[in-house]
Amino acid sequence: MTTKAFTRTHRLLTPRDFQRVMEQPSLRVSQQSFLLLARDNSLSVARIGFVLPKRRIRHAVARNRVKRIIREVFRQQQVMLSGLDIVVMARDGLGALDNPVLRTAIERQFQYLDKKRSRASDPPQAGS
Repeated sequence: MTTKAFTRTHRLLTPRDFQRVMEQPSLRVSQQSFLLLARDNSLSVARIGFVLPKRRIRHAVARNRVKRIIREVFRQQQVMLSGLDIVVMARDGLGALDNPVLRTAIERQFQYLDKKRSRASDPPQAGS
């Protein structure tokens, strides 16, 4: 049985982990309020990290709310995203999104990220 817990193993912890994803992302998914950078890892779990600077989201309450919502969506979809390291980068306006809009946006982008990854790993069809 697979668990949907969000433990320490599901987080990018070191600057080296973040740097590896940010310098050479194999996948990029963009939305008006945030950017997702992803790269394959050698693990069987997905890991996530956040870059939410104070100049993009002024108040700590808003930054924490955004992280909480994204972590919850990630926790629910982590099986689909397994094998990826993901960095979520804030853009202007991310903190102003209300909870349902943010949840829907991040769910769609995670699904698009998975679809993009599967397209990149599919071999080209013969005769195309």
